[in-house]
Amino acid sequence: MNRLNQGEVLFLNDLVNEFSVSKRTIQRDLHNKLSFLPYEQDGQKIWLDPIHLGQFNLAHLQRFASHFQLSPINSKWSASTIQEIMRPDPSWLIMPFELEKVTSLMQQNMASLKKGIVQRQELRFQYQSKNDSGIQPYRLLFYKGMWYLAAFDVQADKLKTFRLSRIKLLRLGEKQFELDKSLQKQVSETDTVWVGSSETQKVVLRINPEVSDQFRTRNIISNQVVEKELRNNGIFVSCKVHDYREILPIVQYWLPFVTLISLESYKAQLRAHLQQAPIAQAVGHLVHKVLELWARQGIEQIPLDSIEERADFYQRWLGQQGLDTRQVQLAWPRAQRCLQQAWHQPKIRWALSAQQVDARNEYVLQSQNAQGEVALHIVDRTFVDAQGVRWIIDYKTSTPPDATDAQTRADFLAEQCTRYRPQLQRYAELFQAQETRPQKQVLYFAQLDEWIELNALSNAQP
Repeated sequence: MNRLNQGEVLFLNDLVNEFSVSKRTIQRDLHNKLSFLPYEQDGQKIWLDPIHLGQFNLAHLQRFASHFQLSPINSKWSASTIQEIMRPDPSWLIMPFELEKVTSLMQQNMASLKKGIVQRQELRFQYQSKNDSGIQPYRLLFYKGMWYLAAFDVQADKLKTFRLSRIKLLRLGEKQFELDKSLQKQVSETDTVWVGSSETQKVVLRINPEVSDQFRTRNIISNQVVEKELRNNGIFVSCKVHDYREILPIVQYWLPFVTLISLESYKAQLRAHLQQAPIAQAVGHLVHKVLELWARQGIEQIPLDSIEERADFYQRWLGQQGLDTRQVQLAWPRAQRCLQQAWHQPKIRWALSAQQVDARNEYVLQSQNAQGEVALHIVDRTFVDAQGVRWIIDYKTSTPPDATDAQTRADFLAEQCTRYRPQLQRYAELFQAQETRPQKQVLYFAQLDEWIELNALSNAQP
């Protein structure tokens, strides 16, 4: 973006060599990430319309990158550091996260919401299959790759946040509302989406020496404060939260190096959640192993009653993964459901057939970064179909708390696709370095029996 803005003419082949990626990846990034720029392309050449040169200065680039977290650029970086990062340099390795896909409906709603915020008009819309009215919009929030609306719900008499992707049938009402300065201040100063959930509570965490520098040098938790330095180089960190779910992902991610030492009610909720983690992990491992076995033998050779016949063996295996008797009793019905649904799923039966060509299971790919560090990537299932299309399939056994609610289910799947799309794109790029076939990338959610194709590079269908 910076180079185009400075008037440089870029060539596709040069970019391919410079960044060690495929031409298709360069084209995809131009389309997905820089489509807002009025650039022109003629074959290999890419340039910015001269009339627009210089319109994006360093401050614009810094604000754009920091707003959407496309790189580690923020107010703590000097202008010279930002300029250095923007120059092509193999020593830089920037790791962005995937942004939520903004649908055409979301774009339309954003325009209406902006109008409602500016003109202070009340809204009505459908949210999670429920009709809401008397919604007073205050601000659109962008948080960890997702879009939200902060608004005051007149009927509930409280400030709420709404996921933008869940808002349907949005209408601007004729009634205007008076801006509440205290609510506006609360929304403006928040660094989380839990505004208005409840009164905040102070949470204190003990951070072990192994990871304490991570918490010292950056705010891993919203509004975190280092309360005390410990003699062993550990620290006490505090923060204010509205709901235990704010802190749960942090504690879970950093275990066993982070300990919650305050709020007994949060400890109980956290303990209950963490007890489910080994069950989910064991179910995932079992389902992966059984699907791998079916694929190696050819699923057409596997009778349905084999699942029930091997139930005792599968339950003993779950126990060997560290689950106690009660946990095995909870885990096996989930795994059994996954396997039965997979066995009946036509697309899985097609994908795990012994008839597929160049088929691999738990296939290991390697990548190497600019520092020479090697990473391994494991593809659950891959093969080439009769039309010459490479299929890349990843199994998932996660599920939302209430999978029976259609909107909850749809939102969960959308979030999971956003989360795992970069992973499958990376697999695709590694295959593209070896071959030139068209590809299909698939997530199969075994507990939900959902087969989702993430890309449309080929029209081939099972």
